[in-house]
Amino acid sequence: MKKLLLIVVLGLLLSGNAYALNFKESIGEYEKKNAGVESQIYVMNRCSAVFLFASIKLFENNDLKKGKNFSDASGSMAKYATNILSKTRNIDFDSSFEEIFERTKILQRYYTEDSKELFLKNGKYFSGFILNDLGRCAQTLKVLKEQLGY
Repeated sequence: MKKLLLIVVLGLLLSGNAYALNFKESIGEYEKKNAGVESQIYVMNRCSAVFLFASIKLFENNDLKKGKNFSDASGSMAKYATNILSKTRNIDFDSSFEEIFERTKILQRYYTEDSKELFLKNGKYFSGFILNDLGRCAQTLKVLKEQLGY
C-alpha cells in the first residue's frame, strides 16, 4: 500500500511541468507596467542579456557574423545601462559596469534555461517571449543609436 501511494505521489509530481519559465512576461509587457529610471536600467540590462543569449546560440551554430552583431548589440545595451546606473546612483563607471555585467550574466542564464523549455514545447529556441524580446530590444537599440550615438 505504501509503495502504491509513493508511486501515485511521484507520478503526480512528475507529470506536471518540470520547469517554470524564469521570465513571467516579455520586456514589452514589463514596460507597460513599469516606468522610471530603474525600469529603464532593468530593460537595458535584460536587452543586453537576450542579445548575449542570441550571440552565444549563433556562435554555437557557427554563424559568426550574426553572432558578433548580437554580441556588439549586447555590449551597447550594457553600456547604456551602465551610464544610467552610474549617473542615477552617483557611482563610478567601473562599479556600475561590474553590477550590470553580473546582472547580465544571470539574466542570460535565465534566457538559456527558458529557451530549453521552449524548445521542448515547440522545437525552437528562438520563440515566444524570447523572440518578442529580441524584436523589442532591436527597436530600442535602433532608437538609441539614432538619438545617442551608441
